[in-house]
Amino acid sequence: NASGNTPVYGIIDYTNDYNGRVYSSLYNITARNATNGNLVYGNITYNATSSQNSFNNVITMQDNSLPTACAKLNAPGTYTLQNNITNYFGTCFNITADNVTLDLNGKTVDGDDSWDDRDAGVYARGRNNVTIKNGTITDFYDGIYFSSTNNSFIQNITANSTYMNGIYFNTSSNNNLSGITANSNYNGLYLDNSSNNTYRDWE
Repeated sequence: NASGNTPVYGIIDYTNDYNGRVYSSLYNITARNATNGNLVYGNITYNATSSQNSFNNVITMQDNSLPTACAKLNAPGTYTLQNNITNYFGTCFNITADNVTLDLNGKTVDGDDSWDDRDAGVYARGRNNVTIKNGTITDFYDGIYFSSTNNSFIQNITANSTYMNGIYFNTSSNNNLSGITANSNYNGLYLDNSSNNTYRDWE
């Protein structure tokens, strides 16, 4: 077992003795991004044995805090989109943890205009302290859909050309919205059974 800061993406854990290498048995690895402190791929359990590990077969961990595609965001932290997403079928970002910030980083998240299901650019259900900011969402059924999501923030978002709502709140309260642009939607902003939400037209 070992812990500490390891500024590499591959880890091999073994000791040398007169009979050669002895690889460590089953253990857990927890890695964090040194810049923002976010978990890198969560906790990984790996059986580092001689049959599974060698110079050419190491543990590779990806920094999920820098997404390049739609994803489930299931751990607290800040996620910064790295590129535009085009013509995506289904819900793009599903937030399943509290204390999540999704920074679209000036990028566009684009759906496929099919609306076969009630898809959303960003969906959060039963969450607390979620922030969505800095980007454009287009061509989904709903741009952003909060269900029972409270004490959260939507900032500097453009939600255009959705089938129904640019931003939709269902039983979601005590949220703050600022710098919102919503064009060519059935509803720009729709609140259903939601209270104590604050909107201002500047960020």
